[in-house]
Amino acid sequence: MSQNPILFPVIALAIWTQLMLLMIPYKRFGAARKRLVTAEDFKFGESARVPPDVTIANRHLMNLLEMPLLFYVVCI
Repeated sequence: MSQNPILFPVIALAIWTQLMLLMIPYKRFGAARKRLVTAEDFKFGESARVPPDVTIANRHLMNLLEMPLLFYVVCI
């Protein structure tokens, strides 16, 4: 029995994490273009002025870097 199929979910999760990593600047620059936020709003993380759709992308990435780490370890 081949052990290679276990790597497919690992690769899929790694790609999903990379996509979320790219989504953060996309959302932040979009909000900055609309003048909803300034650079100061991200100086110490995120301020209360940051719109929810911008905050959600960051939360998704934080979640993808917490528990899936155990998944990577178990698969390896």
